[in-house]
Amino acid sequence: MRDIKFRAWIPQYKKMFQVGNLVIPKGLNEMGDQELCVSESYSITKPHHYIQPVLMQYTGLKDSTKWEQLTIAKQKKWIDSGRTQEEWEGVEIYEGDILKFCYYYDRGQWGENKSFTKVIKWDDLYCGFRPMCGTGEYEMPRRYYEVIGNIYEHGDLLEG
Repeated sequence: MRDIKFRAWIPQYKKMFQVGNLVIPKGLNEMGDQELCVSESYSITKPHHYIQPVLMQYTGLKDSTKWEQLTIAKQKKWIDSGRTQEEWEGVEIYEGDILKFCYYYDRGQWGENKSFTKVIKWDDLYCGFRPMCGTGEYEMPRRYYEVIGNIYEHGDLLEG
């Protein structure tokens, strides 16, 4: 069974974080809407809650990023979280992530590898998360893609 977890984007603060708590307060707010609150902390001791976040669900998949490809800061963060280098299996892929696909079997005019950039979204027909593009679908082995950003912090990667 895969982990069920979320990360949240807080637009007013331009902040992204792993969700520790999801809270649905009883009743409606002053506008008559049901609110959703999230916090980074698993603690019940007054964590700071963010109201109306954009939630992104973990797909259960990881990309092909090798340990050696991580920055020193990312390696340190991983180790500081109590995990070992041997436990590294790639970057977790969330809804809203931007993936770069490399087609090693499809060479361009000058022999270079072709690559495409796609966003991970939920597909009702497929009943799962998948890279979405305008006209086609891509079923690629994990060794051919990597997370290069997300639509909230790195939307410029989709331009052009």
